[in-house]
Amino acid sequence: SKLSNLGVYVAQKRNTTKQGAPVVRKSDLVEAIEGALETDLQLATLVKASKNDLHTLLAIIETKVQGLN
Repeated sequence: SKLSNLGVYVAQKRNTTKQGAPVVRKSDLVEAIEGALETDLQLATLVKASKNDLHTLLAIIETKVQGLN
């Protein structure tokens, strides 16, 4: 802590999660869902959902869209 305050130690920025997966923001997931739905709707309140729920919703939508094509 003291080293951080003195500027000797600078934490490195993480680009992956602890499991090694790339970091994905919930807002990015919501944008992907909006794009998969092919609509101009703004679904800003979806950002309040959990990441797991957003990943599940996106997978379901992508499966349904692929089934239509």
